[in-house]
Amino acid sequence: MVVTLSVLLPVGYEEEANALMTPSTINPEWYFLWLFQVVKLVPPTIGVLIPFIILAILILLPFIDTREINTFREHRWFIFGGTSALVLIFILSIWATLGK
Repeated sequence: MVVTLSVLLPVGYEEEANALMTPSTINPEWYFLWLFQVVKLVPPTIGVLIPFIILAILILLPFIDTREINTFREHRWFIFGGTSALVLIFILSIWATLGK
């Protein structure tokens, strides 16, 4: 997915950076847009902690769900949660792009 997006949305060539001049608007790369929008919506402390919480959940997920399950039906809450998170990330990214 990352390769496809990088081919469809290549990085544009811009003028070289000037350490003596700060640009009026600083925008993150496309893969950080959703975090940029989260930081704009919530207090900075919470906005910084959200990625760490998400990472901790992803690391601990195999230890939380230790049942041996072979069907999607029995994993429906994990699938719903993951799909909801991806949709939320997509919406926040679009919102940050349109809010410029």
